[in-house]
Amino acid sequence: MSASDRIISARFQMATGALTICQVYAPIAEADDDDTDAFYTDLQQEIHRIRKKDHLISMGDFNAKIGTGDESTKAVMGMHGIGTRNDSGERLLDFCYANDL
Repeated sequence: MSASDRIISARFQMATGALTICQVYAPIAEADDDDTDAFYTDLQQEIHRIRKKDHLISMGDFNAKIGTGDESTKAVMGMHGIGTRNDSGERLLDFCYANDL
């Protein structure tokens, strides 16, 4: 099911339960805030449509640099990563925390 021109998801029934894959292509880091806001609004709506019991894989190009992990981010990304976090990376981490991803 296509949620927008930047988000598509597909649900698969497996022997162990259902799996939903949500593939995204986020606006570039230099995009207008309105475009980025619209993307995350659409993505949030798509996440809400996914059944709670489904396993979820959210993947794609988020155009974000999340940087190295630390104690404050280990619940979402572990202690791994590379480089320096940018604004898009901060927004992605906030989204993941808000949705318990």
